[in-house]
Amino acid sequence: ASHGIFDQSAYPKEYIRQKLINNLYLLHIYKIQQAFAQRSIPHYFFKGIILLYDVYPAQKQRQCSDIDFFVPSMFLADAVDILGELGFEYNNIPVSHHCIDQYYSTSSTHLRPFYHYATKVMLELHTLPVYCSCEDSISEFHTLSNDSIYNDYLTILLGNRGITTFTTNKSFFLLLLHFARHIAYDVTHCIMEPESIIHMPVKTLIDCYYFYLKYSNQIDWLEIRSE
Repeated sequence: ASHGIFDQSAYPKEYIRQKLINNLYLLHIYKIQQAFAQRSIPHYFFKGIILLYDVYPAQKQRQCSDIDFFVPSMFLADAVDILGELGFEYNNIPVSHHCIDQYYSTSSTHLRPFYHYATKVMLELHTLPVYCSCEDSISEFHTLSNDSIYNDYLTILLGNRGITTFTTNKSFFLLLLHFARHIAYDVTHCIMEPESIIHMPVKTLIDCYYFYLKYSNQIDWLEIRSE
């Protein structure tokens, strides 16, 4: 459980609690998907909760702490306004593009977390779909921020609704990169501060495993390598 992966027999109460929490996240995803689709704004759900419902064998098995959501930069202001209309707040104030400068963070590739006023569900609106620490150079990810990444998308069925995410190859590449970046950052941090502890990103590794298990026959390794 400390790694965010639950064994139903070992943690029955936590297992049930996590099932209820995950279902709440999914309801928010449905509402966000509908709102953005109605306004024809490109949008992509990815990582945690999407992986849980798409590739994990049990939909209560993975701990999820937020909704990871990405829109191309040209739609960022519109995205913030829509999320504000849906009840998401920052510092107890509905989010708005008029305050967007307050939301930027210098240490990550997503805006500061938004919380739903009623359910307290956390949402991270990403400006890049990759893990990046403040030590990383954003220029390293210029190819990922290029509009070409958004030309293709995949609609997967979660519950009884279609949800937009990245293509299979792009999703797998981003998962591998996310895992590698965690490792690189943790090792560097340990070298710089020898007394610190490396926290192996077990959950991300298991994400990669289950994703590969489901989509191995669709993954194009030549395309992955070209990234």
